[in-house]
Amino acid sequence: MTDGFASRYARTLSATMVAGLVAGFVAAGIGSRLTMRILAVTTHPLPAGFRTEAEAQVGKITTGGTVFLLLIGAVLGAGGALLYLALRRWLPGSGWSRGIVFGLLLVALLGRKVVDPGNKDFQFLTPKPLALALFSSLFIAFGLLVVPLVERFDRGFPLPSWQHWAWAAYLPLVLVALPPIGIVFLVLALFGLAVHRLQRFETLSRLWRGRSVDVAGRAIVGVGTLAGLAFFGQGIADIVTS
Repeated sequence: MTDGFASRYARTLSATMVAGLVAGFVAAGIGSRLTMRILAVTTHPLPAGFRTEAEAQVGKITTGGTVFLLLIGAVLGAGGALLYLALRRWLPGSGWSRGIVFGLLLVALLGRKVVDPGNKDFQFLTPKPLALALFSSLFIAFGLLVVPLVERFDRGFPLPSWQHWAWAAYLPLVLVALPPIGIVFLVLALFGLAVHRLQRFETLSRLWRGRSVDVAGRAIVGVGTLAGLAFFGQGIADIVTS
């Protein structure tokens, strides 16, 4: 393949997904398993035979369950990394500070899916503040991992090629067959193509690169994040007071 826009953009998308797989495997996969182990120790009395919302038996760790968590964590991480790529321009800070910001954005978007007042697990997990803190911290941990990984992988990732096994680095692209990741991937691909086309028109190119787009984007992301965090905080309050 030639070193054109398509090759460079494919490299960026693939590098981002690989970074997300690694970050998701560690933060969402290993992190969630460690969280469950900690809460299994701190929860007293531990309900014998009780099954969680995910139909896992409390206090029982299985190889199949662990592998499932790790795989799901990795796949979700790939999707989360693509989301970071889409919003990177409008996220403040750099390095670890940007990782925390992105983690908070994930809390705002997805926190109530994990910390749900209607989830029966929070009826017996103790202490509740610890359970809430551990589950919430998984998003922050992912943000802290994925941000530097995306930046590093994007710099060192090989361009698409059939030589020297470079093509193997693009195997994670098969994940676009999964609907959630495929949708994000398609949106990013079309968005990148549209921006690339804009570069042909000086006025539109200047507008896209201008400060007004930066300010508007950060405002939308900021307001959306604050609204999501408020909704998330309400869920925490409902769990603690229930």
